[in-house]
Amino acid sequence: MLKKLKLFLAGAIITTIIDKFNEFSDSQAFTTGANTSTFSFDTNGADIGSGEDLYLVIQVDTTVTSNGNATVKFGYVEDDNADLSTATVLHETAAIGKATLVAGYQVLKMKIPANTKRYVGVVYTVATADLTAGKFSAFLCKDITDAKTRIYPAGYSI
Repeated sequence: MLKKLKLFLAGAIITTIIDKFNEFSDSQAFTTGANTSTFSFDTNGADIGSGEDLYLVIQVDTTVTSNGNATVKFGYVEDDNADLSTATVLHETAAIGKATLVAGYQVLKMKIPANTKRYVGVVYTVATADLTAGKFSAFLCKDITDAKTRIYPAGYSI
């Protein structure tokens, strides 16, 4: 299954097609603690961080709510295990407060590093208070711009 996202930049429309195999999370929800992405990416020993640039994008799909002052940290991790059970953090954001985590907000856009272990993925860490709502997507893409992502409802056809 492919997902299309439309990106707008200086009046031009750029369409990015995301293959399901390049997704770590697709509107993933969680409420507390450390949570691994729905999927990990198996590099099969290939160095996906060298050669042509490849980027990780993490975005908020559904606005975060909490009965307290919840924060979320987002980490790009590597592991020898597909379930990311012994993951090493390669990059992690600071704790981001719930007020910032609104639908459409792009939490992270980064070039992925070279020379990782076999599996890579994303870890979401909720702290301070539990979330009562919020969904996130994380995926790899080849082209990244300073554009805003439009969130379309499930089943929307472009």
